[in-house]
Amino acid sequence: MRYTHKLVLKSMQAKPYRSIGLIMIALILSAVMVFGSLLAIGIKNGSQNVVARMGADLIIIPAGSKGELEGMLLTTQKGYFYMDASLLEKVKAIKGIAKASPQTFLMTLEASCCDQAVQIVGIDLDSDFTITPWIHKQYRKSIESGAIVIGSRVTLKEDDRFLMFGKKYVVAAALGESGSSMDTTVYVNIKEIQGLLNAAKAVHQGLIEEVDEKSISAIMVKLAENENINAVVARLSEIKGIEIVTSDAISRKLSNELKGTYIFEAFLVGIMFIIGFLIFYMIYDMTMNERREEVIALRIVGMSRKMVKQFLLEETLVIASIGAALGTAFGLLVFMTMFQLMIHKIGLPFVMPYVAEIIIVSISSFIVITLSGPFNTLKTVQKICPEYIYGDERKGE
Repeated sequence: MRYTHKLVLKSMQAKPYRSIGLIMIALILSAVMVFGSLLAIGIKNGSQNVVARMGADLIIIPAGSKGELEGMLLTTQKGYFYMDASLLEKVKAIKGIAKASPQTFLMTLEASCCDQAVQIVGIDLDSDFTITPWIHKQYRKSIESGAIVIGSRVTLKEDDRFLMFGKKYVVAAALGESGSSMDTTVYVNIKEIQGLLNAAKAVHQGLIEEVDEKSISAIMVKLAENENINAVVARLSEIKGIEIVTSDAISRKLSNELKGTYIFEAFLVGIMFIIGFLIFYMIYDMTMNERREEVIALRIVGMSRKMVKQFLLEETLVIASIGAALGTAFGLLVFMTMFQLMIHKIGLPFVMPYVAEIIIVSISSFIVITLSGPFNTLKTVQKICPEYIYGDERKGE
């Protein structure tokens, strides 16, 4: 082991409180950097998933239900609203529409009927083009009679079945994470809805609002190729009792909400990092200034200016790297621990960052904080006892 390495360890052991204090500062800085970065990435991934999974150019819903639909698409909020199923044929008759598929939303009470409170969505497997493509990625056959598809956060019991209204259903597939209410949704064949309604009535519990088989909640619309969306919306507007939501409107709303979130988050993380960095610098500056006599003693026993500089920089590098490693690990631990809480409280689509993203953020945080130690020390080292370290260019090199 080189002499300066041994000296670094001896110095840290001789002043444990000083070393621990500097390590804690590096730890806090790296933890803030990791947590804030992963939070921003999680929101970005969730938002991209929502837009990708929306699938429809237009969504037709009952008049006055736009806010509730946006809550379902953009957050983990559940919802239910209904209109007459006869509207589906009127929509299909509109010029410029290539596909129209109905969906029915049922909302269950907390732990009253099922293994967990879920949104139940009935989809028409013959005409659906928004959910089945995602199902087919994992389950390449048609959904069997009575089988269901679940969102990523629907919990299954030991037998891998899901209980609803006293009946256990076979789970055909589990969708990937989306960051929206889709993650706590159970998808069933729309033809099974009546059976679910009858089962709910039989046990006298489970559904928040009564509905019958003649009701649907939404119509997902795919436009014909090269069709003008504004022209189709104008034609649909002639149908009474409906509201039309476009994918562009959802994307714009999501973008506007994200801008405010990103600005606040960047400001908060930036301020915390700057304050921490300044504290880091000031403490290193004070610490180094207090070590003038130590530096003089090292020069007296024969250490060259170059060796003293190397010793001081190595010590700060070791301390900063220890703090950065611990802080990176702590930031990851807090993020993973609070992940489920953030999903429910953040109010925006949120998806766990991919492994590659977590690795990149962790490595970047470690490198930045580790290098900040010597960077903050360098200027102070150059000022300490210049007549012994840098002032005499003729000696000790």
